[in-house]
Amino acid sequence: MLIDCKAERFAGPIKQSAVELQDGAFDELARFLGSVFGGDTCRWRGSFEHWWTLNPAWNASLPRGWLIRSNEGSIIAFTANIPLSYVVDGEPGLCCATGCTAVDPGFRGLGLAKTVGREFLNQTHGDLLVGVDSTPPAFGLWRSLGMKALDARWQRKRMQIVADGYLLASRLSTSAPPAGFLGRSAGHCLRLLLDSAAALSRRSTSLTIELIDGFNARDGGSVEACRASDAATFARRDVATLNWLYFGTQYVRRTRTVLVARSGAEIAGYLVIKRWGRHSYQLLECRCREADPTIARQLLWAARDFARKVRAESIVVRPYTPMIEAAVPALLSIPLEKPAMTYCYKFRAGKMNLRDWETGPGDGDLSVN
Repeated sequence: MLIDCKAERFAGPIKQSAVELQDGAFDELARFLGSVFGGDTCRWRGSFEHWWTLNPAWNASLPRGWLIRSNEGSIIAFTANIPLSYVVDGEPGLCCATGCTAVDPGFRGLGLAKTVGREFLNQTHGDLLVGVDSTPPAFGLWRSLGMKALDARWQRKRMQIVADGYLLASRLSTSAPPAGFLGRSAGHCLRLLLDSAAALSRRSTSLTIELIDGFNARDGGSVEACRASDAATFARRDVATLNWLYFGTQYVRRTRTVLVARSGAEIAGYLVIKRWGRHSYQLLECRCREADPTIARQLLWAARDFARKVRAESIVVRPYTPMIEAAVPALLSIPLEKPAMTYCYKFRAGKMNLRDWETGPGDGDLSVN
């Protein structure tokens, strides 16, 4: 994230360059980020704990981020560095994500965002550097510094799984009522149709779908066998990483919902949605045994049922792999015509086959905030 505008006041030349974030600056940084993005000190200290202390991919050799101080010593610019376990061409790797890039309003227009941004891009850590779902100013910043914008079909396409039949009926008013529903309102017809289809869907599988509050160590093998595609480069998901991402702090537990599909005692797939605004959720990721869309479809139905129970209107799904696209229930979904999600990247060495890289909304800043 980056908020940018012309400087509100001329601050004079900044004598100090960007330096790595150290432990002793956490409280001051929390106050600074709160002043830019909102949120109290406790909220930001919780984020720092999540990004680094609890993160299984972080170690003391990795920079937590970079900041710039004014001549008087106050923090006036910052960008975070958040490591994520990755698989690159089939081998263990590391992805570093930027996040919460900010400049004090009184010092904007002086190039400070570029200064901390260059530190992120010039680091010697990480096989892959990403900036995901940036604000327009931040998106422009990363491209100006040499990051490439991913041009993927899934970014431009969004489907909205509607949780309430009446809401869907109001948006699909051209559909005729199915046989047997004559004399009923369109909303009521569709509600009955949705409920009947959901019941049939649940009866047609031997899977057990459940809401969980953490993965167990015994799930390790079956979790790592779950995939969303057969790409050779993708974000790694093991039990430690999943528990950190989705259950690591009170904030993430409150804003994430995780469903698993079991075949007997084995996990056959899982799905994660994140609260998005006041009345909706968005899909962060879904992975299944052998990237099976029939398993993913069951999980999406269960996610829709959950959304109905908590009175959410819908779940926004970006079909970032063929499995996800095939799994979205056509009866429940409508297309969304909205701007694409931004995704900037830089490979630190060599080239990589973009067609063999599984990218998605679960990458980067979007997944950890």
